[in-house]
Amino acid sequence: MYIEDKMSSLADKYSYNDKLIKYLYSIKNDITENLDVFIDIDNMDKEFLEAFLSRYDVNVLVNHTEDGAPVIIEETPEYQKLIGLIEYENKSGNLVTDFTMIQPGSLHFANGGYLVIDVRKLLESFWGYEALKEL
Repeated sequence: MYIEDKMSSLADKYSYNDKLIKYLYSIKNDITENLDVFIDIDNMDKEFLEAFLSRYDVNVLVNHTEDGAPVIIEETPEYQKLIGLIEYENKSGNLVTDFTMIQPGSLHFANGGYLVIDVRKLLESFWGYEALKEL
């Protein structure tokens, strides 16, 4: 009953976001379906446990907990600096990625605030200009 209490309190807190509520209940269902892993967590293989628990990881791109609108000054308005990027890891000769390897860009950091860019530097950066033009 403990998980039900925690999930229902989170569902009440974030009731305005239907997608988040759906996600929370999918996590609850996944935990209850894999309850045997959590019960025997001390005896699990460390690699298996790390891989298993990674499904519950969260990648917070930006956290605007401070008061006021953020002001971001982008000195090098290249594509990756503005939009962000996805990192890859080499595993047995294959490049793999997941959602935890997404890195935010200046547009994410300035969300709800201001992004200051030197227009000359932006126009010198073809891909940076193209990225902003598409928005």
